[in-house]
Amino acid sequence: MVKSAKKRFTLSMPQKNRRIEIDEKLTVLQETDRLRKWDTLEDRRVCVLCDKVITGGMIDVWQDQEGGFHLHCPTRGCPAGPRDWFYHGATRPSEVRVARSRAPILPFRSPSLPARRVRRSV
Repeated sequence: MVKSAKKRFTLSMPQKNRRIEIDEKLTVLQETDRLRKWDTLEDRRVCVLCDKVITGGMIDVWQDQEGGFHLHCPTRGCPAGPRDWFYHGATRPSEVRVARSRAPILPFRSPSLPARRVRRSV
């Protein structure tokens, strides 16, 4: 009985690296790219290493023997991955909210140092 359970486990494991097909690609992009959100395979990114505009559908996605996913820039010879792809065009609203602040920017003054007085020349 133990042998059959072990046999089932080895059959379900991927035997070699496999390319992810288009119908699975969006799910893999959404789960593996923790830096940016993917809504569709038509979402556009700019690769900062090769300076090309790419879409989710163009990205090379592979699954290794252990079940891990690997995402690669589709440009030949470009070693970029998700950390190198930035939103194309206008920034997302969530990024704009983070960038804007209503608090005024005050000059830094160390509490241990006295304030400097500026001498005026006469």
